[in-house]
Amino acid sequence: VTLKGIVEVVPRKLNKGLIVTTVLREAVARNGVSGVDFVLCMGDDVSDEKMFTSVFSFIAETGNVKGSLRDSLLSDSMVEDASSTDGNSTENGMYAYNVAVGRKPSHASFYVDSAYDVGNVLISLSGGEVPIMPNLSWDSESSGNVFA
Repeated sequence: VTLKGIVEVVPRKLNKGLIVTTVLREAVARNGVSGVDFVLCMGDDVSDEKMFTSVFSFIAETGNVKGSLRDSLLSDSMVEDASSTDGNSTENGMYAYNVAVGRKPSHASFYVDSAYDVGNVLISLSGGEVPIMPNLSWDSESSGNVFA
C-alpha cells in the first residue's frame, strides 16, 4: 500500500484493525472485561480506518464503554468532535477514543488538525501542561467551534 510517500508492506490479511482487535481481546482474556479501561487510537491516513472500526467492533462485543472525550482530561479546545453525536458514551466500563489527524472523512469520532496537536493531546493526558503558543492550529478561524 502506498500512502503519503510511504510504502507499507504487510501480509494481505493483516492490518492495524486486526492487531488492535487481537491486543484488546488478549487483554480481556487475561484480565476480564475490566482489563481494558482506556483505548486511544490516532491516525492520519486510510490505513488507520480499519483500526478505528475495530475499536467500535470491540466495544459492540463487550458493551463496555464509559466516557466521552468531553468528560475526559482533554481541554475542550484540543480535540474536536467529528460529528454531532458522541458514539463513545454508554453507562459503564472503559473510555475509548478514535482520533483522526486532519479533518477529512473518517470512521474516527474525533479529529485534531495536525501532528503538533497529537503531541499536545498526549501531554494533556499525561497530566502535563500544554504550552500556550500563538497561532496554534485549533485557534485558527478555519478550525470552527469545538463540539459544535
